[in-house]
Amino acid sequence: MWLFLPFGFYSIVFKLPTVDVPLHLFDKDMHEKDHSVLSSSDPYAHNFLCIRSRDIKSLQNLISEIKKYRPFLRDIDVIYSDIIDDQGTDYQYRMWIERHVISFYVENYLIDLEVTNFKSSCMQPYKNVFSEVWNTMWDLVERKMPKFSWNNFMANDVKPVKFQDYLLEEDFYGYEEDSDER
Repeated sequence: MWLFLPFGFYSIVFKLPTVDVPLHLFDKDMHEKDHSVLSSSDPYAHNFLCIRSRDIKSLQNLISEIKKYRPFLRDIDVIYSDIIDDQGTDYQYRMWIERHVISFYVENYLIDLEVTNFKSSCMQPYKNVFSEVWNTMWDLVERKMPKFSWNNFMANDVKPVKFQDYLLEEDFYGYEEDSDER
């Protein structure tokens, strides 16, 4: 999944680390400390997503932004890895962040979003590069993708799927299923 934010561009995938990666914990008291090591053989590794970027500053920016939301995670610790350099062909830099942490951040970023024009909200040097990428993508979509028609969609017997049809086995935010805390 590609994610453009005003402070970086990311490719987010499920990919286990190929080397042992030191983990850091940012606890509820806003203290940062070394935690443990993430390895591909650890069953816990499946709780992490690999966040990749072409520049190290994008990943540093992401961690800084996630830390701003730390108070809202209540008793859940933020666990993330060191930034690893030169670990891939497409993306030179990568790190691992727990799934629930990155999903919490993206969800709350969207809840707090007040941007009326995303391109103008981007930091330099991302603004110039992102604008060129978006213009190219927009042109391709305009030329290659047919106009969407709901009638054609339904005529092909494709049925939309509602998110509510899928129940999560566990609640990522730590609330009990019948709790009034939500």
